[in-house]
Amino acid sequence: MFTDSVVLSFYFETPLHAAAASVLGSVDRPVQRERTTLWPFIQAATLEASLRTSVGDDSAAKLFGVAGEDAAGALSIGDARLLLFPVRSSAAPFVWITCPAVLARLRRDLARTVGKEIPAPPSVKADEILTTASWKHGDEPVAAEDVVLKPRKGFDPAPWLALVPSAGVGYDGFDQELAGSLGLVSDEVFAFLARTATELDTTVAEDGSPQYAETVPADSLFYVPVMGTAAKPSKGKKKELSALQALEKSLATHVRVGEGEHYGRGWARTALLKAEGGAQ
Repeated sequence: MFTDSVVLSFYFETPLHAAAASVLGSVDRPVQRERTTLWPFIQAATLEASLRTSVGDDSAAKLFGVAGEDAAGALSIGDARLLLFPVRSSAAPFVWITCPAVLARLRRDLARTVGKEIPAPPSVKADEILTTASWKHGDEPVAAEDVVLKPRKGFDPAPWLALVPSAGVGYDGFDQELAGSLGLVSDEVFAFLARTATELDTTVAEDGSPQYAETVPADSLFYVPVMGTAAKPSKGKKKELSALQALEKSLATHVRVGEGEHYGRGWARTALLKAEGGAQ
């Protein structure tokens, strides 16, 4: 029985290609997208395969079960949901965006899994970008891709910034750096940009025709609830670890997700949010 929960986040340092099963329009190899929202996401099976490789054979068998057998593992992994999406901007090389619908979902997920309460997201108009107190790009209208938005203060991401890596080489204080270029846009604007602001890689097929593979841009942030079984009673002096403790111990700081290993695709920095609110 799964009794404990954490939330694992992935900040992608290189573009992500988690391939969908079917062709989408003129894109030969689209990324995985939710059926209802069309937001990019990462299926649980894709994540499990990546984590199996990351934690090593001994831990993988205990945590996920033996590959090819029906025996259940000690972890239950959900689909990874998009939290922050980077878009090209006139104010900076890029800014990060999220929206009320994304944060409402996050609010429910955090309450269900780690018991963390965060405020309901504020409302935002279609022509606005609601900015943080540390927004560093002024008060003039900002272009996010082809959408022009008027900055307005009033967005506080502090309750969930623990999902952003903020310690270790290259990440000291990164959560605060991110907050300076982070804005809340309307659900409609977010949906439009999440559909249209991904990247396309062009390759040539054996017959000479072009093929297009979609990637989610680097600097995207996803999160996934993970549940685990409790530790078994120990018969010796050595205390048995719970499944989530074993995951925390074996989890690498960087995990590679999806396809494109030879092109450096899918490298993500991990962070782990536990019930007490700490991340690493």
